[in-house]
Amino acid sequence: MNKAEAYAIWAPEGCEWSRGVKRVLFAYMEGDPPAEIGEENQRSASLFPPATSDTLLVADLPGARGVSLGLRLAQKGYRPIPLYNALPRPELPDSPELLQAIFSAQLIHGTQEVVDVKPLIRALRLATDELRKIRIPANAPPVFLLDSRRRGVGQPVRIGTFDNRSVTSANDYPSADYLKGRGVRTVVVVQEWQKPEFDLVLVLREWEAGGLNVAYQSAGLKWDPRPLRLPTPSMLRKLWFWVQSTFALHRNTVGGYGSFKHASSS
Repeated sequence: MNKAEAYAIWAPEGCEWSRGVKRVLFAYMEGDPPAEIGEENQRSASLFPPATSDTLLVADLPGARGVSLGLRLAQKGYRPIPLYNALPRPELPDSPELLQAIFSAQLIHGTQEVVDVKPLIRALRLATDELRKIRIPANAPPVFLLDSRRRGVGQPVRIGTFDNRSVTSANDYPSADYLKGRGVRTVVVVQEWQKPEFDLVLVLREWEAGGLNVAYQSAGLKWDPRPLRLPTPSMLRKLWFWVQSTFALHRNTVGGYGSFKHASSS
């Protein structure tokens, strides 16, 4: 299976949600996938009821957990839509002279990426093999897949680090009017804790303002969504978030987020 075929399995022609699938990580699928999907997510998905047309999910979970849960929910009648938009760190040259040229600073050893997306790539590769065996209804509601670690909160960003912090925005999702026109009335956020990151809060508030109900479901507990109280962000907080997202994060020319932190980087 090549990369284009893998992407087509997640974003099949004729599916109205396919245009939302991010291409970024599919470009890095190589080699054999890991042996199996985690049993923990099998148990989590077993606690969820079959999909209904009036409810969509946002699975905001760390790393590969979102992929494996999304795959299990596909068996429940949901269409998993990966929204992962952070690049993996590229291979570095062995030459100290080239490294010196890249960073324009004191040579840095042991460079890292802020968000490790390699487990996501492996999980997507494995899930692709299983997903193509599942017959998902044409009118299946989506489960949008996010990496809850995407903003790299608490991770150091030093010179030489591959900065692939990312955000999600309303542009990644259908509008409330579009969703309501297709019978969706409720959005359920699946997380490990009841505190969405600020970027997701902005998306959820737009949906809520558009007339959708927003609820929270713990990833490891029996299905029992509860109303999610969303904070009201101040204009100053929204402005600061826009500045940080626009100037502090690094868009790559091939799409997605990721570039090396240089001495002159913000």
